[in-house]
Amino acid sequence: MELYTKSVSPDLTHRIYDVYRNSDNNYFHEDRHHVSIIGHFLLSSFTIEEMGFVWSALLENENSFALDYEPVLFRVLKYTTGCFVQTHEDVARHGEETDHSLIIQLNPTNEFKGGVPTVEDKEYCIEQGDALIYRYGEKHGVSKVTEGVRYVLNVRMKKIHK
Repeated sequence: MELYTKSVSPDLTHRIYDVYRNSDNNYFHEDRHHVSIIGHFLLSSFTIEEMGFVWSALLENENSFALDYEPVLFRVLKYTTGCFVQTHEDVARHGEETDHSLIIQLNPTNEFKGGVPTVEDKEYCIEQGDALIYRYGEKHGVSKVTEGVRYVLNVRMKKIHK
């Protein structure tokens, strides 16, 4: 698990919101916006073409963690009051060559209560623009949102072996 503070600017989070809010519901002939099967939250999937600007922005920093990964799938997770993710371990789905997940907090944490991410039973209080990376096999989850709405960008990634 790795935590990177202030990895994404508020301006970039607003651009991500714009793509999320203005997208239709068609994602490779499936519903883009759907309820997750591993927790209680809304999941919206995006292609690299739609959200690649996020990765490009991360790569602008010559010391960025993004240099060590390849993005495979971008998703926006929306947690309304009562939503959570049970502790679980990620696995790659058939056809997905991923081994790490990146979580970027999109909205300010004063807009919601609860919704605290945990990795290996440790809580992480991440702020808007902070990035949290964990590898598949690490147990993680999100506590119940008790007030407001929490938005995060989740990027499924593959570690580049140099």
